[in-house]
Amino acid sequence: MGQLLSSLNLRGNSDIVPEIGFDIENAAPTTEESEIHDELYTLLIQPTTELLQSFRQYEPASDMIREAIASPTTENEDKAWEAVTPTVNMLRTFYSYSSQLEKGIPTLLNVLCKDGTTKDLDRHPGLTKLFADLLDFVFEFDYIKKSCYSK
Repeated sequence: MGQLLSSLNLRGNSDIVPEIGFDIENAAPTTEESEIHDELYTLLIQPTTELLQSFRQYEPASDMIREAIASPTTENEDKAWEAVTPTVNMLRTFYSYSSQLEKGIPTLLNVLCKDGTTKDLDRHPGLTKLFADLLDFVFEFDYIKKSCYSK
């Protein structure tokens, strides 16, 4: 994961991002950061497994909607409604999560970027891992989204 952060260096070779001085895969929050870590973990990381699982099971309702529009019978409308309802619920869940991201990410980045990136990443291993887990979620979400559109 340290390599990932190093690869984010967009300023050329003059300002190379140094390696992180701990094992990010097994990082645990320090006593100093445990309260904010637990709060942000519950807010930002805990829901991600369920969100990704529901997104993997996403079934588009477009065929049933088209059928209900083309042949507006009660049966077709009911089928379309039954197909659309889970998607609407999923969208509501993702919207709610995005609101949590909007609140939590500035808090996380304020701690991680407060003084000097390297010092704060090393000083806050739990929050650094939390940020890495969040990036992992984002990459997986985008991968699933890309897969859905290629069906």
